[in-house]
Amino acid sequence: ELLFLLHNRLSTNRKGVYAAAGEYQGKYVFAAVNIGDEDRSLDISLPAALENVSLYVYEEGNRQTNNEGHPVPVQTGLTVDGTYQTILKAQSFILLTNID
Repeated sequence: ELLFLLHNRLSTNRKGVYAAAGEYQGKYVFAAVNIGDEDRSLDISLPAALENVSLYVYEEGNRQTNNEGHPVPVQTGLTVDGTYQTILKAQSFILLTNID
């Protein structure tokens, strides 16, 4: 059973950005989508430092897949020390997870 912890702390200047986070057996997943037409800075506060994190990115012209067409991470083995900062490009999606 996946327990979702949804925190919407995005201010009004983040219009078009939606986020969700979940925890399963002590591991985490965070997803954010920017349906707007402008890039947005994103500061993600996580409940703890995470190790062995994979980052998936879906952008126009940047969607890495394996031979079967399934998504693959753009980075693996990341350590996130409680916060993660990134630019969420317009019309894009990111997913951070340490769930195998």
